[in-house]
Amino acid sequence: MKITVHPGGSLLPHPQILPAVRNGQIQMGEVLMSLLANENPLFNLDSIPFVAMSYEGAQRLYQAQRPEVERWLAQRGVVFLYAVPWPPQGLYTKKPVQSAQDLQGIRFRAYNPATARLAELLGMTPVQVEAADIPQAFATGIVEAMITSPVTGVDSQAWDFARYFYDVKAWIPKNMGVIGRRAFESLSPQDREALLQAAKRAEKRGWRLSQEQEEKALKTLESRGMQVVKPSPQLLADLKKVGGTMIVEWQRQAGATGVKVYRQYLGRMSLLFRLAELLAALMGLFVLLVILAQVVERFLGFVVPSALELAGYATAGLIFLGLAPTLRAGGHIRVGLLLERLPPGPRRAVEAGALLLGLLASLFAAYHAWAKAAESYRYGDLAPGLLPLPLWLPQGFLALGLSFFALGLLEAFLKAARRER
Repeated sequence: MKITVHPGGSLLPHPQILPAVRNGQIQMGEVLMSLLANENPLFNLDSIPFVAMSYEGAQRLYQAQRPEVERWLAQRGVVFLYAVPWPPQGLYTKKPVQSAQDLQGIRFRAYNPATARLAELLGMTPVQVEAADIPQAFATGIVEAMITSPVTGVDSQAWDFARYFYDVKAWIPKNMGVIGRRAFESLSPQDREALLQAAKRAEKRGWRLSQEQEEKALKTLESRGMQVVKPSPQLLADLKKVGGTMIVEWQRQAGATGVKVYRQYLGRMSLLFRLAELLAALMGLFVLLVILAQVVERFLGFVVPSALELAGYATAGLIFLGLAPTLRAGGHIRVGLLLERLPPGPRRAVEAGALLLGLLASLFAAYHAWAKAAESYRYGDLAPGLLPLPLWLPQGFLALGLSFFALGLLEAFLKAARRER
């Protein structure tokens, strides 16, 4: 069996590769999965901002996606072979960007439905540009910014037309290799097995090389004069807000199968954090209702018993139950003055050490909070005020919030220990 490679769109334009495999015009091909988003939203999940920001997350997402991807392709006469990731996507600009406000009105290179929607939500104008045409598009003013991988930046010599690379690690898209069913079935059983085994080896090698090439490409961009910088907290928050909007929209489009895949990717741990998020939101709603009741009581002449105490307890519950979801969203204030000046190895070690200290402190606090709540329950302690509220109830919400926070810190520590970003 002989495979002739035609790289860089030399045989067919990128969007035409999969249709050509389907109709037998070519036997095999490799295509960006998210290009099929208009046919099936499932293919777009790996291009939704901040769904998967690390290779570990991207691998889990791939394992959740793969069975449905294989099934969908098989129904259309295509055999799935492998998938390999691009490095995490970063933002290239000509001018410094501190927030989404600085991006409004500029022309933005889009290469799939997700990047086009991202541009719209950020107030930019999306322009479809293939990777091979990036330098010319920037030189002629067709586009002024783009989000793509460090490797694509090196391949297109981004230092000739952009000054800044913001390492936002927004998502990790994948290419997939496929073969037409008729071409596959025309092979002998031995050749089919050899092809599938070669695909497994190629996939494993591709995931490893992607990580290696990311580090190499970042160094190349910097050595060529580009400023490779971390995004500002405001820019990161703005991008994550857009990502939140896009994943909600995606779930509406994806249907039951897509949502099932997404939930499988999130896992049980994420469901616990969603529960903490929901409880925190309910606490905030309760505080609002107490305030509204106090406003109404002035006009109707009734009294809300222990309103101040109830609002205080709910506020404490909101704060502590919101700790873990805020940690996972990257919303806590961090002082990175030291970390940003350390090389990657020591930086990850220091960050893991800080997370371990935080984990131990949160476990200590959670243990004593639960002990205090148990003691109040055992002795029947009541809150002072007109309403005899059992003290173990607000104390329990505080302890529960600390427990969720400890789980969040444990998750972050394990990722740091595995050197996942």
